[in-house]
Amino acid sequence: MNSKVMIKLMLFVFLSNTALGQNDLTKNMMMGYQGWFLCEGDGSSPNEWRHWSHRLEKPNGGNLYVDMWPDMSEYTTTYSTNLTLGGENAKVFSSHDYSTTKLHFEWMRDYNVNGVYLQRFLSEVKDGRFFNVRNDILSNVIQASKETNRKFALMYDITDCDNADIYERMVADWNHVKNNYNPFGQSSYAKQENKPVIAIWGFGFDDGHHEFTNQKIADLIDFFKAEGCYVVGGVHGDWLTGQGIASNHDDWGWVYEKLNMITPWSVGSYGSNRDVDVWQAKIIADQNWCHANNRNIEYMPVIWPGFSWSNRYPGKKLNQIPRHGGDFYWHQAYKAIEANVDFLYTAMFDELDEATAMFKMVSTKEQLPDEAENILITLNQDNEEIFYPSDWYLQLADQVQLMLDGSTGLKSTIPISPNVSSPFLSDCDQLGNWTSSGQLKINTNDKKQGSASLEFSGSATDEFRQAFNTGYSSGIQANNAQLRFWYYVNDVDQLLSDGQIEIGSARKADQNEYSWSFSNLSLKNGWNDIRLDISDASTTNGSADLNNINWFRIYANKKGNIISRIDAIQIVNKNSQASVLDPCDVISGWETSPNSIMHINAVDQREGQGCLQFDGVGTNEFSKAWSNPVNAAVTVQTGYLKFWYYINDVSKITGDNQIEIGSAGKADTKEFHWHLTDLNLINGWNKVILPLATAKVTNGEPDLTNINWFRIYTQKSGVVKTIIDHIRFDSNPSADNFRRLAPTNESDIKVYPNPVTDNHIAIEIPFNNKEEHAYVRIFDINGNEVFHQVLSDDFIGVVDIGHLSRPSIYFLIVEYGGKTFNRRILMR
Repeated sequence: MNSKVMIKLMLFVFLSNTALGQNDLTKNMMMGYQGWFLCEGDGSSPNEWRHWSHRLEKPNGGNLYVDMWPDMSEYTTTYSTNLTLGGENAKVFSSHDYSTTKLHFEWMRDYNVNGVYLQRFLSEVKDGRFFNVRNDILSNVIQASKETNRKFALMYDITDCDNADIYERMVADWNHVKNNYNPFGQSSYAKQENKPVIAIWGFGFDDGHHEFTNQKIADLIDFFKAEGCYVVGGVHGDWLTGQGIASNHDDWGWVYEKLNMITPWSVGSYGSNRDVDVWQAKIIADQNWCHANNRNIEYMPVIWPGFSWSNRYPGKKLNQIPRHGGDFYWHQAYKAIEANVDFLYTAMFDELDEATAMFKMVSTKEQLPDEAENILITLNQDNEEIFYPSDWYLQLADQVQLMLDGSTGLKSTIPISPNVSSPFLSDCDQLGNWTSSGQLKINTNDKKQGSASLEFSGSATDEFRQAFNTGYSSGIQANNAQLRFWYYVNDVDQLLSDGQIEIGSARKADQNEYSWSFSNLSLKNGWNDIRLDISDASTTNGSADLNNINWFRIYANKKGNIISRIDAIQIVNKNSQASVLDPCDVISGWETSPNSIMHINAVDQREGQGCLQFDGVGTNEFSKAWSNPVNAAVTVQTGYLKFWYYINDVSKITGDNQIEIGSAGKADTKEFHWHLTDLNLINGWNKVILPLATAKVTNGEPDLTNINWFRIYTQKSGVVKTIIDHIRFDSNPSADNFRRLAPTNESDIKVYPNPVTDNHIAIEIPFNNKEEHAYVRIFDINGNEVFHQVLSDDFIGVVDIGHLSRPSIYFLIVEYGGKTFNRRILMR
């Protein structure tokens, strides 16, 4: 048998076996998915504007139905409105397009969202046009969920249905879905207790839109149970006490007891963190009822980011329940998980009408259509000084999932910052698509970051240029943004003053471009740390979009031949850069124990030109008192001490051990300290990230504007080798550049299964010849490289990652064919 066929057969058996017996909802957060935004010309059977605007009109400044605006930068199929944005037509998406559904599910995959409850509105399907739409969107979800390895379950929304025929209508629709789409036969359909999940939402309310008898609902639950289903009931938030619902608890208790899971609707029922604290008591009481008397009913509370529907219902207050930058959403998640829930439902993934959407949305008023700046909510609505990246709530959802499944501890406040460290526009480690009018090559010997720099030689004008296939999103406003990179030149005198540095968002020169003149740089021979404020740049034919930078160029006329190099190109927030205590590139000022050796290691550094290495048994590994103190530029509440730490044998660390920083120039005075044994160190490199708020204090807190002491000491049972590198302070806990990379989606590379439920993943790469290879690296959430392997020759490489801990998030990077493919993977 052909080896590739054999591998595929083995993978089929492996993947089939791992799919059995899963509880897809336990310790997993699901989101609601409306899929109801339609546009004229989108190919849907209504062929009309739905949910974007009132009266089926093309959206304009006077008829909007939504209260938030999506970030449209990644959608490939869009529709024109009667709104303007940045001098151009403001576009929107249609939920009917498969490209939209696929993009949404890719976001779910990239941000660790397990899947969705797909809303199927029973009141719509009696209209043939919308019956077709719901079927089309179901088909899209089936396909997209399989391609992205996400889960979905059907949720029948019975709002505004008639009690008289609800049973017959739902059974008839279900039979249509079952016979034509076979949802339960799909690998991506959610199961719990080995049963396919069906949700019925909207009974027990007393609001004129959900007038159902308990017997009709009981009959529907019995029907789906007879179909072999695990049945979820979406009920009133006060279902247990009976306050404000259709009937008292005694009338409905026997119906609720038929359910496998209860999920009470909470959206709009509280509006502050103090209210959420009261809501937690309700969660606890609800769960106690579900678990008492051998009921064995599961419980799934609903959490949501904020609420507003002023455009849907004119006269209602805009931003009725504020998001407060995610704090409101996070507090709900924290209180629910603190109450020991095993399930969470977030409302909703794509709900712009009521401003509960979690997907990518615009951050500032400048990103809104001109005609709607004062009638739509932005992500920074409650604090205009902060720029929240468009994916901020997906980032929060990722962190909530990690807290729910136990990958991280219970955290009462948001553990990440929106002012994230920017990823590299280019790390300059590969030649890739870089071009030049001179000679261009990779230099692995002289670099400032990573494994290499780019080197130009000659007298030609264009030194370095690239039109990037994927735009770079900085997530930073122009007035705070700074272009930063290293630039080396061997002979500055050969450069003429007409040189220029450019970045842009049109994939070419002189269009939507920022530029800076060489004449303002004060270059010197050797390496130059270039820092260019966007606010100082000239513009050509429009400003560049800092969330879609896809052009970079350096050019300069010359008198003669030069050698120049670039490295580590990025856009940073100039107001929140890390403060470096010591780069560990030179040994000057550092001390160690008398019976040990310390020296500069210029080979194994993680950053910069070197690192400090200790060899021996002495207690005092690394210590230094600075004559020129460093301003950490952080607070105790927001700051982190970070550095790289290598150890060859963790088992030899014994007894007393400590990491210290201080402002008295010596130990044990005005000092913060942490214990190494609390860090769960591994043999090899560790990225140490220490919140200042968790430090112990000795003889007064240090002055963070005047840090002048650092020490690591450990008692040891034998000789060890340790290394430190790049000690700094930062306000961002997730400092790893790859952590902020937008996951790539090269169509010729596939990674599966994801999440990983066994000990292997398959990496499918279409090698063109025997000489090709791919370099695979995996990093943990702290930035430590935990796996590497070279793949070659085979169409599918099966990689054994059984040694990795679970449950946890890892980051996979594959370098192949001059490209870098990255993907977040979840180990379960």
